[in-house]
Amino acid sequence: MICENSTCKMSTKKQSSLFSFFTPKSGGTQSASEKSYSVKESLKKEVIVNEDIEEDSRRLKRVNNEDDYSPIARGKVTVKRRRVIVSSDEEDNVDENLLAVRTPPSTLQITTSTPISVAPNISTPKTARGYRPLKECSTPMSTMQAESFIDSFRVCEEDMDISAASVDTLDRTIYQVDPASRRLKDDQLPMTSDEKFMHETLPFLKPDKIRDAQGHRPNEDDYDPTTLFVPADFLKGQTPGFPEPAYGKFADQLVSRGYKVARIEQTETPQQLEERNRTANGGKEKVVRREVCRVTTSGTRTYAVLDGCNLYGGETDNGETQSKYLLSIKEMVEGNVSSYGICFVDTSVGKFILGEFRDDDYSSYLRTLIANFTPVQVVFERGHLSACCKAILNGVLNSVQKEGLSPKRQFFDAEDTLKLLANDKYLGADHHTWPETLRNMLVSDSVVAKPRLDSLLALSALGAVLYYLQRCLIDVDMFTMRDFTALEPLEKSFKLDREWTNRQMILDGITIENLNLVPGDSRDTQAASLSLYSTVEKLTFKPGKRLLRQWICAPICDVNILKARQEAVEWLISPAAARFNEKASELLRKMPDLERLLQKIHTLGLKYRAESHPDSRAVMFEAANYNKRKIKDLLNTLAGFQACYDLIMVYDKLRQDHDGCLLLDQFLGLDDEVDLYTHLEHFAKSFNSTVAEKEGVIVPQKGHDEEYDNACQSVNIAMQQLDLYRKEQENKLRCKGFGRYTTEELDDLIEAVFKAEAYKDQQRDDATRRVFSDFDSRRPIWSNVLGRIAQVDVLLSLARYCQTCGLAVCRPQFVSNAEKPFLIIEEGYHPCLAVKLPINEATSACTYIANDSLLGGDHPPTVLLTGPNMGGKSTLMRQVAVLTVLAHMGSLVPAGSMRLSPVDRIFTRIGANDRITCAQSTFFVELKETLIILRNATKHSLVLIDELGRGTSTFDGTAIASAVLSDISRRIQCRSFFSTHYHSLCRAASVNPNVTLAHMACMVENENESNPTEESVTFLYRLTSGVCPKSYGFYAARLAGVRPEVVKDAYNASAMLFDSVTHKKMAIAAVKAVARAGGSLEQLRNMVEAL
Repeated sequence: MICENSTCKMSTKKQSSLFSFFTPKSGGTQSASEKSYSVKESLKKEVIVNEDIEEDSRRLKRVNNEDDYSPIARGKVTVKRRRVIVSSDEEDNVDENLLAVRTPPSTLQITTSTPISVAPNISTPKTARGYRPLKECSTPMSTMQAESFIDSFRVCEEDMDISAASVDTLDRTIYQVDPASRRLKDDQLPMTSDEKFMHETLPFLKPDKIRDAQGHRPNEDDYDPTTLFVPADFLKGQTPGFPEPAYGKFADQLVSRGYKVARIEQTETPQQLEERNRTANGGKEKVVRREVCRVTTSGTRTYAVLDGCNLYGGETDNGETQSKYLLSIKEMVEGNVSSYGICFVDTSVGKFILGEFRDDDYSSYLRTLIANFTPVQVVFERGHLSACCKAILNGVLNSVQKEGLSPKRQFFDAEDTLKLLANDKYLGADHHTWPETLRNMLVSDSVVAKPRLDSLLALSALGAVLYYLQRCLIDVDMFTMRDFTALEPLEKSFKLDREWTNRQMILDGITIENLNLVPGDSRDTQAASLSLYSTVEKLTFKPGKRLLRQWICAPICDVNILKARQEAVEWLISPAAARFNEKASELLRKMPDLERLLQKIHTLGLKYRAESHPDSRAVMFEAANYNKRKIKDLLNTLAGFQACYDLIMVYDKLRQDHDGCLLLDQFLGLDDEVDLYTHLEHFAKSFNSTVAEKEGVIVPQKGHDEEYDNACQSVNIAMQQLDLYRKEQENKLRCKGFGRYTTEELDDLIEAVFKAEAYKDQQRDDATRRVFSDFDSRRPIWSNVLGRIAQVDVLLSLARYCQTCGLAVCRPQFVSNAEKPFLIIEEGYHPCLAVKLPINEATSACTYIANDSLLGGDHPPTVLLTGPNMGGKSTLMRQVAVLTVLAHMGSLVPAGSMRLSPVDRIFTRIGANDRITCAQSTFFVELKETLIILRNATKHSLVLIDELGRGTSTFDGTAIASAVLSDISRRIQCRSFFSTHYHSLCRAASVNPNVTLAHMACMVENENESNPTEESVTFLYRLTSGVCPKSYGFYAARLAGVRPEVVKDAYNASAMLFDSVTHKKMAIAAVKAVARAGGSLEQLRNMVEAL
């Protein structure tokens, strides 16, 4: 995709999305005359002219109306090849920014070999309103044929119902999908068999014709999927692109749809081309040089100044607040166990997360990492992934882009990675100055960087990320951020006993999904709205939103930290903090996404960017506007940190009145080591922000930029010497009037002035970058303040949840030194369902029933839960787990009281789903998830098992459930809920001292053993001790709408099965009785044969 300037003026409504290019067009059922009559009429009038423009073509001229002179607008009639131009709504103003000639055009001429005289029939797409009229073109260079060609395969904005700012809804709007019904809208016909996308007609894109740039087929080992063979004749005729100002909007839409977008810019002016041809020994080139300046994929977005559609708005805000990770994975298989090297990178903030670990046979830690850091793109080593790992990636990340890299050449090994990182443009040759996370992966006593044996896979995964970022031309931007975090091995968390300091609760992907803790990618809007994240998220600061997700996916187990957070939340909901909450919310609302802005400013301050990167050579027509956006980003960032300082001062006034709490004192207290005001004052005095924002250039104040000051001083000295020489000559000649003459000394002095002025201009142009670099050099200060403010925002969000949930909340009491793990909840509510409970159509309101839960301590650690179908068993189990997660975040919880010892991990075996892509049946998934529990659970864990064994026969399922229940309650002895409909389990568990029997109560009216369709069951949703007599499945069938006749037949079949089982049990009992009484062998043989 080539994204550059265009000179075509088009309608705003017909330019909102480049994706009209990818929509199918009709196979041509209408006649040519009916399709394009108006187009042909306009083409008859269209004339493209030339005249001698040798001088005019070299200068830039703006045309404000159609009568203004244009050097290429008139001349003799000639036949021109067609240009395909996609414009944007930024160019829709009639009298502004219309160009006759753009001498530094960043436009690649887009032509085909089809002359106007033999132009193909061009159809205007039909809509519900009839044929779309063509808009009159007001730009001399824009031909009617180019505009109508675009119009022929474009859907207008009314058809798509899309907003320029609504990128997230593109999937729904492009094909007119109704979010409620997921069906095509009434006025949009589905694609018919004779309709094809444009790319489907190209021969070299046919599946049996695709090759890479070297001619390799996809089934060959050397195939490179990053390249594509395109015939030369096709390239000569096609160069699609869109205008420079619209790059951000169109590129973002393409990337959101899964495309990779390459931005190609002109990096040479015509004058530079002439100079290069003059000095070249070979042939003369006719086209200015162009270079790829950026490749953007879904996992490598950076939100740079060219992104977005607002030319003057500063920071781009597209509504995407959560991190979008690029994942690199390297696997090594030993026996049946895999070891993984993992590297995540969030390019929007320049953060790397990497580590190496040995996983179990179910790859549970890999699944956990994917759930915690959900990637949007995956790169892996081609030919080196096991079938199990492929199944996980295809199953868990089935909708995520995956790309295989060639071993060694693209997926670097550890040694090659370290050699590249030692480059001065990355981390430098002295590895002792590298970030601590990377130093810990190196041999400590080695003179050169040498990887440790237990870090080979992790460093190789980092090397793959390095290669991919190199290809995207953002490698230096990311690695010079020097932000690396190590993944903690999962095994350390399993060895917890009573040491909880700095520990985090482990929530694997299965648990996060089963408990609905964070919104998933299933596009279930109702489930997303009922997630724990959506329930407690009352945030206005975007880094705080990302931090809240981390708190939910990795809750803290450190009791001291939990108590500090609880005290902060209690103070924030107190009347004394009302004024602070109001002021804090006001200030936080003004803050932009400072975390991403820090990365943008770091990139803008790099000397490498200004000297070596292709963007430094790009000839940008909108350069002045981009410079203004850069300045706006810096000023927005400074204003954001000024708001942070104001928030600190607001809290400092409370501290002076002896109010506040210890944790907020730590986050918002004035710190001598981090004097934020001093740094803000430095930038306030270093340049005039008003002038800089207006002109797009920072001119440093005297005394704030040594290099610029020296350049100014050099100019003054040169001017003084020249003025001194002039005065000497005046005194020496003593002439009246004046005469023109020159000397060698005068020429040298004038040349010195010119050089000094040129050097001053050079330093002035680079002064903006140096200000950005100066700001970036203080990044540890900014990051420290940013992290503290983000935590304050999350605490405020938890406080707002407690105030607005409408439920009584309490402070959970943690006991870290309990002899037996325990969990006691009185009158507990589900934090999400109780607040956002759906309303029944027949009632205007409904009530959530609170329940008590007693696990461990003086009570048995395991609860065997029975009850009717739809009676609330699964909801109660999830309620206890979600309350535990909320308590470990440091929040107050909706309950009468809650006491517990810390939980190291929550396991869930809930629901019945197969994994077709992984070739795993429903029952196999049940057993695998159960295996993870039995293998990894400790006495400090919380386990939820819901109806284990229903995926197989009743007898096999009962036997497996009984064995698992016994192992959990006797060997592990962890806090657990075990729900079942196998009532025979209750008889066996009644003698187990570690199991208590409970059920969800219900009330039955008109109970009828002969006709269950007359029964009426009222669910009480109250946890009660004892065993439920039966499951009332026939009543659930009746509620589901099953016909009464079918329910009666099912009941009769159940009675027959029950009678058969009862008869067998009685016969077996009789045989045992005869055997005990001493019956003969012949008698026993006859009884067994009869049985």
